Amino acid sequence: MKILAFLVLAAAVSLAAPTVDTYEIDARAVDTVLYPAGTYRYWIQSGKIIWDPQDQLLIVKNGKAADETTTIVTFEFDESTRGKTCELLFELWDRDVSTGTKTLDVFTYLDPLTGPRAFSAADAANWASTKSRGNHVGRIRVPKPGNAI
Repeated sequence: MKILAFLVLAAAVSLAAPTVDTYEIDARAVDTVLYPAGTYRYWIQSGKIIWDPQDQLLIVKNGKAADETTTIVTFEFDESTRGKTCELLFELWDRDVSTGTKTLDVFTYLDPLTGPRAFSAADAANWASTKSRGNHVGRIRVPKPGNAI
């Protein structure tokens, strides 16, 4: 259920029209917001990983291999989400930075852990180290400030 729901979730993002009224979405989704179960910053070259990287850059692509990072975000879906679709929405504040193409790509994982539990930094590091990134399922525009959708 978890990976299927994430595939649908990400697919909805890639198909969303750029003129979507977020007020309408918020009004329909008041009781159904799913927040990430975990957010992890992963250094691509070293394999270092930090859980819950508050007040840090999450994705760095600057041409210096030792600095470059990506982010793993996990979501937990229960039975109440079966058959539903949703979209990814990330809020950027004035203090956040978005440069370059101002987009981010969404991928699935080939072998995600399943079950109702929190995912540890070790889990995320294992996924990243086994190169288990799956299919590209969407691209999100990342304006600043504003909502990345």
